[in-house]
Amino acid sequence: MNIVQHHDQTSMPLLYVASINGDPDGVIQARLREVLASIEPAAVAAPDMLVRDNADFGRFDREALNQFLVDTGTDAVIWGNVGDDVLEIHTAIAPYPKVAHENRLAARFRAQVPLPVAERDIAVPMVQALAAALVEIARNRPTPQYLIQHLIRALEMTCDTSADPDQNLNVLETLSRLYALGRADDDDITALRRAIHLNTRLCAKIGQSDPSRLARVLRARAAMHIRLGYRTRSVEPVLDAVDTLSSAARHSTEDLDRARLDLLLADCKEALGEIRSDVSLLEAARDLLNSAVPFLYQTLAIEDWARAQSRLARINWHLGRYTDDPETGKKYANDAIDAVCEALSFYNARNFPFAWARIAKLKGEISSELGSIPGRVESLNDGITQFREVLSVYTREHAPLEFAITSAELAESLCTLAAHTNDPKHLKSAESCFAAALEVYRVKADPEADRVAARLADVRQLISAAV
Repeated sequence: MNIVQHHDQTSMPLLYVASINGDPDGVIQARLREVLASIEPAAVAAPDMLVRDNADFGRFDREALNQFLVDTGTDAVIWGNVGDDVLEIHTAIAPYPKVAHENRLAARFRAQVPLPVAERDIAVPMVQALAAALVEIARNRPTPQYLIQHLIRALEMTCDTSADPDQNLNVLETLSRLYALGRADDDDITALRRAIHLNTRLCAKIGQSDPSRLARVLRARAAMHIRLGYRTRSVEPVLDAVDTLSSAARHSTEDLDRARLDLLLADCKEALGEIRSDVSLLEAARDLLNSAVPFLYQTLAIEDWARAQSRLARINWHLGRYTDDPETGKKYANDAIDAVCEALSFYNARNFPFAWARIAKLKGEISSELGSIPGRVESLNDGITQFREVLSVYTREHAPLEFAITSAELAESLCTLAAHTNDPKHLKSAESCFAAALEVYRVKADPEADRVAARLADVRQLISAAV
């Protein structure tokens, strides 16, 4: 399967500025489009994209707004109402991947701008709309890095500057999510810490006024802490995530929200188990996920179910590597493979490139390790093929750390294949992969650079000996 060309392309958000109620000549609508175009021309949907754009979007519920965005192929729609002394600007953002079905809800934002309209006043909601659409896309697929950086700078300058408190909250949340992408800056640890700081400020401003939003934002912060723990190999951020989840639980009343908290708590247990090499924590994470999976399936929370399956696969695989008993290890490996297949029944490279790549990479790891056993070259080749396909999504430009990790794992598999086949060309391929990974690790000053450098030296020595 060759998917490199398809998935190496970045996705640009497309925003449609609809007519403004109380703007009969379309002057304000034209100004909004001009300001949006000044931020990113490619993000502006053609003015004549719709035969009629005077729909009363304010009467659409979030599901109907999502349906509209799917039908028109746009990522966000902006509309507004002119009052006595203010222009009220509304934005609806499509969740990704863009599909229309029950309970698929668009996000909504509102901002108030004083009249007469000044460009500096409408620039903030336009930047916010574009950034929110970009964040939603970037959760699933490559997005333009220059635009992420540009929007971060623009939003940083507008934090807490509006007289509209709702707009200030929305800017803070979107800015935090932009930083949390971890791909907007070579120093992704600093970016994550900035995201957590902004999220903390946001929670303080929300307070008790909106418990549902507060719980959702706290869940987002917990996920950031977990990622930071993995990146720094430190337990403190993960323990912070546990505390954050406890706070979120006090504001979560729906069963599905509580199940999502359980998924994040399982992530915490897994991270602590990995960092501390504690099998009991990994087993606790597995048990928590096993109890959540049936509920998620029965309630048709399929995306959460697939995420739980992907975590189960990873945890079972790690548990299998910790055990010394062959039969137990075989059971864990089979459970991991079953969970991988379940996750990949939902995730695909077209709609969920990043999520698919995470699971496909794990499948490559399992196949490659099983293929290290003499006589199982076919499994090893399957793992190598899987890693190569994953690198069509994890490119150096869009996901440098993931690119480095996958490249190094591909190199190790190629070294194993060279040992099985006595074919030196596989060592040359491994050398290229190790070198590419090392370059990224050195740019990021990652501790993994020393280990990869040593492996690269080993491979070059084997190449020289084979000449």
